[in-house]
Amino acid sequence: TIPLKMLAKQEVLYRKASREGLIKLEHGEIIDIPNTIAMIVRLRQILSSPSAFGIKALSCKVQAVLDLIDSTDDKLVVFSQFRATVEEISKRLDLKGIKHRVLLGGMEASFAVKEFQSDPFCKVFVATASSGGVGLTLTSSRISVFIEKHWNPAQQQQAEDRIHRIGQSRKVLIINLICPGTVDSLVESILKRKLSMVDAVFKDELSKVLENWA
Repeated sequence: TIPLKMLAKQEVLYRKASREGLIKLEHGEIIDIPNTIAMIVRLRQILSSPSAFGIKALSCKVQAVLDLIDSTDDKLVVFSQFRATVEEISKRLDLKGIKHRVLLGGMEASFAVKEFQSDPFCKVFVATASSGGVGLTLTSSRISVFIEKHWNPAQQQQAEDRIHRIGQSRKVLIINLICPGTVDSLVESILKRKLSMVDAVFKDELSKVLENWA
């Protein structure tokens, strides 16, 4: 887990949204945040990248991903819950001349996966968790970076397992980018609670099965 601090304009957007329940776009339009669920989603989008709202503001998480890519010769798989964040990372990688593949909802996965797996110069696979988090084999990478986690522990585990499949011969590294004291902390606490509930249910059911066999 890598803790991050929001960048200046990003933090202003976040605080305003959380206090006033609105996001003011650069051309003056206001996006109202009507309820708690919408608030959580909007705050997560701001933490991920203000580009989700067409706002030209840097994201601490996008910058952290780019720094991680620059700091290693390893291939990386990068997941975000949000399409706009994936698109922003892709644009930044294009500007840096870093070969990569993108997977978004509605796109055919096979070509992107095949090239990432086979081309040693294709360094990054960046995808939304919904499009790339299930069923793909991305074992040419040993590092996955999660810009934000999925609410569902099973879905999160599925995405992590894209690099941890048959054929993976190296120790894998899962990197989670977290802004402490924000909605990220809420998601962490919910995931821990869900995992503990699942664990408790399995233990209870297992004890029943063992009793029946005794």
